Order: sequence, then C-alpha cells, then structure tokens
Amino acid sequence: LIFRDSWFVFDSFLVFMMDLETFILPFATPGGSPVSSLSILRLLRLLRISRMAKLMKAFPELMLIVKGLVAAARAVAWTLVLLLMIMFVFSILFTSVFHQGWATDEEVEDDIGFYFGSMSKSMFTLVIYGTLLDEVTDCATAIRGSGKIITMLPVFLVFIVLASFMMLNMLLGILVEVVANTAEGEKLAAKNIHVRQAILDTLTTLQGDAEGISRSMWMSIKGRDDVRVNLAELGILNKHHDELAIIGFDSKEVVDGKEYLVTAEDFLNFLFHLQPTEALRLCELQETEKVFVEVRKDVQKRIFALESLVARLTGKEAAEVQGKSGSGKEFRKPSLESCSEKAPPGTKMVDCGGNAS
Repeated sequence: LIFRDSWFVFDSFLVFMMDLETFILPFATPGGSPVSSLSILRLLRLLRISRMAKLMKAFPELMLIVKGLVAAARAVAWTLVLLLMIMFVFSILFTSVFHQGWATDEEVEDDIGFYFGSMSKSMFTLVIYGTLLDEVTDCATAIRGSGKIITMLPVFLVFIVLASFMMLNMLLGILVEVVANTAEGEKLAAKNIHVRQAILDTLTTLQGDAEGISRSMWMSIKGRDDVRVNLAELGILNKHHDELAIIGFDSKEVVDGKEYLVTAEDFLNFLFHLQPTEALRLCELQETEKVFVEVRKDVQKRIFALESLVARLTGKEAAEVQGKSGSGKEFRKPSLESCSEKAPPGTKMVDCGGNAS
C-alpha cells in the first residue's frame, strides 16, 4: 500500500539518488560522479511545501484572503497598467527637461541628472521617490537645486498626488472591497448550504412515499418553528407561503383532477430561485418574457382550436339541414310541444316566434 503513495515513491527516488551519488559512485568512478548534474533533483523536494495548502482549510480567514486576492487580480492588474501609463508620461516630461546628454553617470552623480538623466532613471525615480515616497525629500531638494523650482517641482507634486495618494489608495480600496464581497459571498454560500440541507430534509420527510409535494403539504408546514426559522434565512416569511403556493401550485395545469405534485429537490430549487431577498436579474426578466410569449401562443392556439370546433360543428348542422331539405321532405321547425317531450324534467321552454328555445 505504501508504494501507492506518490509522495513516498518520489521521496524514495530522491533518497536513492543521493545515496548513489554519495556512497557508491565516488568509489566506482574516481574521476567524479557522472550523475552530479542530477543533484538538482533534490531541490524538487521543496514541492512538498505545497502540502501546506491543506492547512488553509483549518484557517478560513487565511483562505478568505487568498480568494479575495485571486478575485481582485484583474482589477489590480488594470490599476497597475494605469499607474504605469501615468508614470511613463511623467518620465518623458522629466527626461526631456533634465536629460544628462552625453555625460556619464559618474559626472551627474551629484546633479539632477542622477534622478532624471534618462528614461530608465526617471521611471526608477518616480517609482521609488514619487510613488512609494522613499526619501522623497532628497528628490525634491535636487529639483529645487536645478533652478526649475517654479515649473518642475509642482509637476513632481502633481505626480505624487496622482500616483501615491490616488492610485495606491484606490488600489487599497479595491482590495478591501473585493475581500469584503468575497467574505460576504462565502458566508452566504455556507448559510445557503446549511439552510438548503435542512429544508431538503424537511421536504423529503414531508413527501414520504408520495410522488411529490402538493399544495396541502406545503401549507401544512406553515406553522412549524424549525421550518419557519430556516425559511426566514432566505427571506421567506409566513405571508409569503400563500404567494408561493399560488405560483408553485395553483398556476400549474391539473391533470385528471389530481393535485399538482412537485419533487422535494425541484421545489427547493424553486424556493431558492424566488426568495424575496434575491435581487432581480436581467436574465430573469428575459425568461419571464419568454414564458409570457409561450403562454400567449398557447392561448392563441386554444382560441383557434375552439373557433375551428365551433365552425366545424356549425357547418355540420347546416349540411344536415341542407341534406334533409334536398331530399324532398318538408323541414319543419321544432314546436314547443315536441321539444318539451324531449327536454329533461324541470326544463323551462320558451316560445319565441314559433321557435322552441
């Protein structure tokens, strides 16, 4: 069984290579070990550090921070791109003013060219001194000593405001917001899992051996305290029971006079989909529109079928009348007495101008 463990096999291979290189090959090959270049494989044992990822399950807060960083990676990347663009524009401006020309780095070591003598120096200076604010006073003093205090020092201060105060604080705000949203989502997911399992157990017990849950079953659990507490977590209160019964059961088509039934799992998905605290989404509006269109088409088909049936029955009666008239027999309108004989008991007959109604 131990050889089925991949980590055990990997460690055994590394130990074997180390023993082979240390104790056997030096005596077999005095000129040096031919596998000495493979000693770097021992560094692969550092991969076992990845097992520490399992410890995150014991510390939910640490896992939450990691998930927040992963979720905020895209927003952070675009923020850094914007910061890089701002930095590049200001680097061009400072380099064009304080370019060191053909002078060497040693010649401008005590001059403003030490900070902004080239594009690479300007970018480095703006990152360290302008964005991270490390010894920013030295850079500001060098700008003052260059004689362009009126023009370039305000530009440097504007960059500090944009890069350090605005962009970095915005980056911090993005991280805080994403981590907070991630924490809220994790708590909601954990709560939904607990509530879902509790409600599913209740509905399954309520269903019993039946094929599904009926309207009467759903209304019967209205007063149960355990169900009320779990449904309250979803924002479903007692006043919502009747509304959910209308939507979930009364609006369904009844077959053979039997009460509409739905499985516990499907009804649970229905409750989670229509919980009052859930925000309305655009896709749900589109689904509702599709349902209305399908219902409208179904109603139009039924109306057309009824109209066709009435027309067919009316045409059939007219054909029978026409056939009787064409056979030479006299067609007589039904009299009140003849209709009274064929009418069910208790039927009131009215004579409307010779026609029995």
